[in-house]
Amino acid sequence: MDLHMPDLDGLEATRLIRDTLPAHRQPRIVAMTASAMPEDRRRLLEAGMDDYVSKPTRLDELAAALDRCRDARRADAAPASTESPSSDTTIPVVPMIDTIRTQLTELAGDDLDFVREILTDYLNVAPELLAGIDAGLGAADPNQTREAAHTLKSSSGAIGARELQQLCAELESLSRGGSLEQAPAIVRRIHETFEMLQQIIQDELDRLDARQAA
Repeated sequence: MDLHMPDLDGLEATRLIRDTLPAHRQPRIVAMTASAMPEDRRRLLEAGMDDYVSKPTRLDELAAALDRCRDARRADAAPASTESPSSDTTIPVVPMIDTIRTQLTELAGDDLDFVREILTDYLNVAPELLAGIDAGLGAADPNQTREAAHTLKSSSGAIGARELQQLCAELESLSRGGSLEQAPAIVRRIHETFEMLQQIIQDELDRLDARQAA
């Protein structure tokens, strides 16, 4: 999706698509933008876009974005559990840091400054989205909960945080059905997983600092 189109820009078009199409017809939307500032990326995700690539677009970047969309589609297709989720956080088969490093390598290669920017931006945006989930749950508002869960799912998938991405997909699917009865248990697991993720990301940022200082 090009952001600068005649009559209707990419952000407005994305919002229209998200608001009007039923869930089973929702496409994955990848923005094409010349902007690379954190606030620009935040604006894209908040509008409902799943990912973005910078202009001029490189084929490897586009391929990586499409791969992430494919992974997110698989996460969406996974049915939400009909049983109340356990409060115990599932231990991932693949360590969280490994999937994150793999994803960041695809995104940024050896550009450590870009890696730091991606991780820092995520740490700035994710708490706001968590607060949106909590607010939606507190207000018993499935739409607000779904929108915040969708954006956090996309952001988490973009950095390779698959466990959090999957939990957000479960919450999004549940909210889309209009019932939040089982949501508190999922939201609790989302918070637990994000707390672990925060520490992992901070440790990775410290590692990057040490690597660049060496």
